[in-house]
Amino acid sequence: MTGITLDTGAIIALEKGKRRILSVVSVAIAHDIPIYIPATALAEFWREPSKAMRSLLADCTVLPMTSREAEALGTVLGRLGRRAGPLFVDASVALFAALYAPVLYTADPDDLSEICTRAGLNVRVLGV
Repeated sequence: MTGITLDTGAIIALEKGKRRILSVVSVAIAHDIPIYIPATALAEFWREPSKAMRSLLADCTVLPMTSREAEALGTVLGRLGRRAGPLFVDASVALFAALYAPVLYTADPDDLSEICTRAGLNVRVLGV
């Protein structure tokens, strides 16, 4: 597994032109490192992105949720317990990172790290 995973906060940081995540994504594109965005994160982000943002997103692979991932996400949510409902998108992003590209960029590293730890997911969580 190689590549990086972006959550909603990382996509928003890209749209806002935050230097750190722009640098990370630019290096990934220049070195043909796959960039993954779970469909749940894209849906949470998508409103009216600019042409530049649409172009940047074209360099990413959007990961759809298959029945396999839906079942795995159900297991993750079960591990997280009662308060898992509002964490659906974050938990799905953590799961996709564990399955496809275990380096996850997020605007909320503390929460995503906690989710990964509680769910037993081996993911390196980095802030944007």
